[in-house]
Parts: sequence; C-alpha cells; structure tokens
Amino acid sequence: MRGFLINKNLCFYYRLRKKIGKVYAYKIAITIEKIILIFGRQATPPHRH
Repeated sequence: MRGFLINKNLCFYYRLRKKIGKVYAYKIAITIEKIILIFGRQATPPHRH
C-alpha cells in the first residue's frame, strides 16, 4: 500500500512540476512522501520475535 501511495505521489510531482516549477514541486512531493511513510509506519503493528 505504501508503494502504491508513493507512486501516486511521484505522478503528482510530475504534474505539479509543469505547473509551479521543479523546486517547489519537489519540496511538496518530499513533504507528502514523509507523511505517507510516517502514517504507514504507524498503521502496521510492530514485529515481535
């Protein structure tokens, strides 16, 4: 699921890059990706050995 969201975020970055420019689109995409990774980590239970 995280991989799917990250791929969607990458598509969003390419579209956004055409509208607002590479630098701003990159900052927005990185922020969204960090949010996806943080919430994705909280959603999965910790592994116990």
